[in-house]
Amino acid sequence: DILANRFASEGGIWPVDIFPALKHLPLWFPGVSFKRNAVIWKAKMEEFVDRPYEFVKSEISSSSDDHDSFFSSQDTTTDDHDIRWTTNSMYSASINMTITTLSHFILAMVQHPHVLRRTQAELDDVLGS
Repeated sequence: DILANRFASEGGIWPVDIFPALKHLPLWFPGVSFKRNAVIWKAKMEEFVDRPYEFVKSEISSSSDDHDSFFSSQDTTTDDHDIRWTTNSMYSASINMTITTLSHFILAMVQHPHVLRRTQAELDDVLGS
């Protein structure tokens, strides 16, 4: 929602992009809602990146002691950051493709109900009703 409806819908130009000095204004200052939004959005994006990574890391660690050395040997600054954000971008891209594919399928079925009926009949023949 943040990426699709907030960042992209704004057209990609923020006042701070034109006037960089605005980044030095305090959060309470009138007209700097972009700074307040940035604080909220940054926290949500970090959670979006960190939660799946920490889950996978804990699952791997709990399933086998052999993998513990991998995580303990990693540089916890650069490598960890790169791993989190790279895997997140791959995950996000695949989710986006899945949602897009399903949305197009649903749209096609709504626009062509005769195809939906024929498809349902074929499924019923194979799987039973």
